[in-house]
Amino acid sequence: DVKTLAHASANKAKDRGAYKEALSKVHDQLDTGSNHLAEARKKLRKDSHGSFSQKQALEVMENLRRSSAALPYLIEAMKVIQPKRDDAWRITNAMTKKNTRSHVDFLITLFKKKDFTDANDYAAAAKIDANDYYDLRAFEKLLVVIPQTYHMLRIASFLQEVLQRPRSLSEARTSESKHPAIGDRKYWLAATAVPLMSVGMVKPHFEGVEALQNALHEVEQLPNAPPKANEGYQYYKALQSLREAKSTSYDVAQTTLGWITSVTKEFSGQLRRHAHNG
Repeated sequence: DVKTLAHASANKAKDRGAYKEALSKVHDQLDTGSNHLAEARKKLRKDSHGSFSQKQALEVMENLRRSSAALPYLIEAMKVIQPKRDDAWRITNAMTKKNTRSHVDFLITLFKKKDFTDANDYAAAAKIDANDYYDLRAFEKLLVVIPQTYHMLRIASFLQEVLQRPRSLSEARTSESKHPAIGDRKYWLAATAVPLMSVGMVKPHFEGVEALQNALHEVEQLPNAPPKANEGYQYYKALQSLREAKSTSYDVAQTTLGWITSVTKEFSGQLRRHAHNG
């Protein structure tokens, strides 16, 4: 339906009926998707032990990945339906003190020609922070909050898995349970370099990609390495860093999931008005 809308918007002068019908269908799909995300957000709440459902997180991530495939087509349609002139972009760029238009175009390219789930590509492309975000149109905001939600959920799930390893060095050395593979997933932390959306009145941050990767290395290596005099301190310090990073990524994901829901509702309302006005 989104591809149909992109085609219908380009030809709305010839067939306004098809254009209005396509708008209505996409509007209904956005409403349905928004309601599903709101329910998913509730199911992701932490339990009494401070953990959340990793299965539910993976389901949300997959839904975000699949639904985002249509976003570039939707944006192409919105450039016709709700155009933004060059002078308006110049004002936006002046307010944000950066070329926000180029960043938006870069994100569109990431969605259209690449896979935004690659942490390194995402970190290179995403330069829009919370202040710039409010100068974007609703459909452009989705370019920011969808990938951030995806990457924060993935990091939170990964770190929760790591932290559910044996709690002490002695337990770790005697445990027969399999440790989760860390090395091949360590690059996911590249996404922590992207400017984060605010959580309430708080501006969250991570201690740095390299510091978190080092903490992962400590947790991965120390339980199986020969004893060292100071290994306990290093190990538990690394665990604390990972706990804080998990908490930050979870909080940001919960916040941006809520933002996706509200932005989708805002966008849906705009499409409804366009359909009504023809």
